[in-house]
Amino acid sequence: MNPNLPITFTNNNVDDCFVNLDKLDKKSALKIINYLYKYITEENNEKKPEEDNVKSLNDQVSHNKLMESFNSLLVEKQNLEAKYKELEKINSNLKQRVSKYQSALGETKNFRFDDNDKNNSVQLKDDILSLQDALEFYVTNLRPDIEINYKNVNNLLSKYGSETRITSNPSDIPLIKAVLQRHVLEIIFGYVSVYTTHKSFDKPYSLEALISDKAKELILLTQEFGLTREGNDSITPTVPVKIRQQIYSSLGNRGLSNVTIGQETHEHAFIYNFKTKLNEEMEQYRKILNTTRKREIEEKAANIILDVIRIFCFRIQTQEPIGQIHWFQNKDKIDSSLMNCTWDDDRFDDLEVDICIFPLIGTELNNHLKHKVYTHAIIYPREVDSLPSNLTKTVYSQSQSEQPKYDVYYRSPSKQSDINSQSQSPPGPEKNEESSQSQSQSGPEENEENPQLQPNLETTQVDEK
Repeated sequence: MNPNLPITFTNNNVDDCFVNLDKLDKKSALKIINYLYKYITEENNEKKPEEDNVKSLNDQVSHNKLMESFNSLLVEKQNLEAKYKELEKINSNLKQRVSKYQSALGETKNFRFDDNDKNNSVQLKDDILSLQDALEFYVTNLRPDIEINYKNVNNLLSKYGSETRITSNPSDIPLIKAVLQRHVLEIIFGYVSVYTTHKSFDKPYSLEALISDKAKELILLTQEFGLTREGNDSITPTVPVKIRQQIYSSLGNRGLSNVTIGQETHEHAFIYNFKTKLNEEMEQYRKILNTTRKREIEEKAANIILDVIRIFCFRIQTQEPIGQIHWFQNKDKIDSSLMNCTWDDDRFDDLEVDICIFPLIGTELNNHLKHKVYTHAIIYPREVDSLPSNLTKTVYSQSQSEQPKYDVYYRSPSKQSDINSQSQSPPGPEKNEESSQSQSQSGPEENEENPQLQPNLETTQVDEK
């Protein structure tokens, strides 16, 4: 304590000093006040480092706690991120599996073929048109060095409903070609009925017919199963269609191909037997005198038989709805939306069907709202009879030579649209009852038919405009 101060004090009597200031003179009181200010300042300065140390220590403790919390949260964050990545991977796998299931379900419910599949309707149409070209080539242009049996050709015309009679007049050539092309198709359909009895061929060669039989049975069973078992799944109703499409796609790809037995490959017995019969059948109507030309033409028989059966018996069955064919009959009205030929539009109403060379092919042909035409029928036209039917027979023989001749063409117009005919009440299915057997003894004999392997000749009547 400062000895010059009039009052002695310590930390314990500071308050007393302030109380007794009024008892001192001003000078003494001022000294004491200045001293006390200095004293208090020094005391505060001595306590501040201690307080700073305490604060620093507290701050350090808080910092450490925060760091511990941060590190804990960081570890938790990393764990959550790892779990998120794992869940994201699981979710991605689940999405892929669901996508596969949905894709498989979609394929199961989708009856359309890929664009590159030969059974796609566009590809099927192209192959039908190629078959039409092959038939025309096989029949030949009937000149030169070709001998025509006019009597047998006239018998064919009668068989297919035509009242026209041909002679050696060159103008009759288009009609002869027309009826011979029709006959090639019909005779091949007849060969199928022989094959489907299963009696003419050993098992390796009869597999196509056996498979078709079993397919028919399985399709009927799955249809009955869907109708008689409760459930609301979307798969069961599609099974009969899928079975039909898959089996007949396979038959359409490989049916009647060369047969491999052990290490050896043989031509299918059906093709081997009936290509010769077909060539012999055609010889009854047109005989090719040039041996080189004859060999070239007759070598086409095997492929024509193969293509006809694959298209009409197998591939047409792959379509959904099942494809149909329709043969127009003699004297049917000309319908350019369904038929192909050459005619003068100004004389359109004066013409009618004489011979249907190649059938109309499509789906739901009797339904004017849903029908779809794949290829138009190819027909050979004739003048409409204007005389009463009782007079027609009288003048028939005189009028035949006056019938104009028409050229048949084999390419459909670029716009093969659906049938635009007006609806009538559709009649029930009508079978094509025309026999496809040859008139010669070399033709196939009639046998019990397997309807599944037969060309789909059943259609309801096509509505007319």
